[in-house]
Amino acid sequence: MKKIVAAVLLFLVSVNAYANSDLKDEYKKLVDIFFDAVRVGHVGVVDEFLTNGFPVDQRNSQSYTPLMVAAYSGQTKMVDILVAGGADACATDKRGNTALMGALFKGELGIVKKLYGIECDPNATNNAGQTLDDFAEMFGKQEFLQSLGS
Repeated sequence: MKKIVAAVLLFLVSVNAYANSDLKDEYKKLVDIFFDAVRVGHVGVVDEFLTNGFPVDQRNSQSYTPLMVAAYSGQTKMVDILVAGGADACATDKRGNTALMGALFKGELGIVKKLYGIECDPNATNNAGQTLDDFAEMFGKQEFLQSLGS
């Protein structure tokens, strides 16, 4: 009897592991679809995800948040939607960079203006030890960034 119970338990554990694996694969597909929609500015798809409880600060496999991807991709309306939905503008990727830094790097100055108004720690540094000002200087955008503070 113990062998039968053990076999059934082992079977249930293996079925559960297989099901969890399938669920993880399906969730990864959803994450990919969501990030693709953010990247190309498909408001309807992103709104549907967020309305149904998809996490606004979900990370992708590269450690980016939707706000980072929208800012880097120049998707101004998407940035507005994500910020209004509670996206964390101070979140950092695996390199310690924020959505603001990504927009600055790409020269998305309209998005930089929007994100600059959101209060984050001005002394925060990325993994290279750069503050936002250092980062702006490295990419020749320091004057622009300083003009926002005026």
